[in-house]
Order: sequence, then C-alpha cells, then structure tokens
Amino acid sequence: MPPMLSIVAPVFNEAGNLEAMTAAGFDYELILVDDLSTDGSREELVALAERDARLRVLGLRRHAGQSAALLAGIRASRAPLIVTMDADLQNDPADVPAIVALLEDHDVVWRDARTRSCDG
Repeated sequence: MPPMLSIVAPVFNEAGNLEAMTAAGFDYELILVDDLSTDGSREELVALAERDARLRVLGLRRHAGQSAALLAGIRASRAPLIVTMDADLQNDPADVPAIVALLEDHDVVWRDARTRSCDG
C-alpha cells in the first residue's frame, strides 16, 4: 500500500543540518533529493535512511537546481498527497497537519509570508 502522504525536500550541501522530518499521525514517506551535494550530505542521507524505512533518498546525477530536485521527488512519490519543504527545516514540519487538512478541500496550498493560503 502506498502511503497517504509524501513529503519531498531538495537537498544541496546541507551536511550537519539534516534531520529526519516527521509527520506525526500520518502514514507518510519522506523523499529527500540530493542535488549532487559536495559536502557529504548524500552520505548523511543514506545513514538516516538506514535508520528510518519511511525515508527515501534520491540522488541527481548532475547539479540541476532546486526545481529539478523537487520535480524528481514529486515524480518518485507514491502518495496521493504531496507536501514540499526545505531540507534544512526552514519550513516547520509541525505545519504538515494543517497543510494536509487544507488539502482536503483544496487542490493547492502554499505558504506566503508566514500565512497559509490556498487555491480551490
């Protein structure tokens, strides 16, 4: 069975800042896409994935940027709901339940200037 939620985050040179994100109360997968980091981020991601079966690590073959990393993660997701975040936790994973709740009634939810917005 696929999970109900995929959390996708691009990673580029975030070694030492990576933490496993959680979405308490949800059946989820976490897809972290390494954009050819040069600082050991990929090795750190692999170590995290060995400890958490919900974490999937993808690696781009060439540095392609944030948008390409997000697209790769979205394409690899198995869940009907997708939330994108920054791997450095600039976006608070504690916001995931509110985002998912908004997705029940809307197709897209985005964060703008620290307020939640939605488009039906």
